[in-house]
Amino acid sequence: MLVSAKESQAQASVYGEGTANYLNNGPYTDFLSGGVAGVLVNITEAWHERITISADVQGNFALSGTEPTGYSSDETYDAITLGPRFSLTPHFFKLAPYVQFNAGFGRYHDPKVHSATDNVFGVQGGVTRRLTSRLDAVLDYSYSRFGYNANYYNPQTFSIGAVYHFSRR
Repeated sequence: MLVSAKESQAQASVYGEGTANYLNNGPYTDFLSGGVAGVLVNITEAWHERITISADVQGNFALSGTEPTGYSSDETYDAITLGPRFSLTPHFFKLAPYVQFNAGFGRYHDPKVHSATDNVFGVQGGVTRRLTSRLDAVLDYSYSRFGYNANYYNPQTFSIGAVYHFSRR
């Protein structure tokens, strides 16, 4: 008997993206390739239902490729973060810009010289475009600080991928 007419706010989505990670201030200061996967849960809406506030749990997994000489440095950078995401309601060309704050733990590994597991935090910005009632395309950029003094490495990630929403919008 006590059924709400308002649609549930806690809607879940999953996403996957291909990435290029630039390890600024890293030992080799090079690009690593990999992927980002995550779960996004919409918590509430604000400002006349124009801003959606969500919680995001994200995994970033990247490794170095083989150089033209055939030599591979076997670098890896993995991070698990969570944080809030603030996104605007799709409007112009079905685009929805967003900004997200991340905090968690990361691991950098280079079998020759360096390995470190430490905190990571950063900011991410991007845009999604609605393709269907359940599928969006996503493009984003993130800048992070990794290390004890928050100045050890500065991973920058450029990503493109898709978001699948479990409920229709």
